[in-house]
Amino acid sequence: MILQEKIKNTSLLNKELSNEEVKSIVEPARESVNAKTALFSIRPEYVEKIFNGTKKFEYRKQPNRIPISKILIYETAPIMKIVGEAEVEKVLVDTPEVIWEKTKEYPGINKKFYDQYFRKRDTAVAYQLKNVIKFDIPKELSDFGIKRAPQSFCYLP
Repeated sequence: MILQEKIKNTSLLNKELSNEEVKSIVEPARESVNAKTALFSIRPEYVEKIFNGTKKFEYRKQPNRIPISKILIYETAPIMKIVGEAEVEKVLVDTPEVIWEKTKEYPGINKKFYDQYFRKRDTAVAYQLKNVIKFDIPKELSDFGIKRAPQSFCYLP
């Protein structure tokens, strides 16, 4: 069952969960045998913060259907290249308020922007990044078999 369905079907937000329940819902990506690499489109100002360590979480409005263990960082215009990569340490899924409290030390964005981004949303997702690498030479999408940049993300072929 996909992650979104598990969340909807079990009313898990703000509930105390056992370790087994947590593993069955949002297993750390590095432990998942089916985890994939995904390409995330990220604006230049946030890419810079990821590389300088002030942004250790990448926020999304919904979880990926397939667990991901690595993120390729595609910097949007004007660079429009894959500029680095990061491993996914864990994926946090909860209400926007709870996710902010858990990630507010290294969000890379201000609270006002965060609140606007998750306005009218019941669920927020934060990908905790580790082992971030900036490529010496940015790579083309075609180097990874990708024809065009995704609006938000895509899985690598």
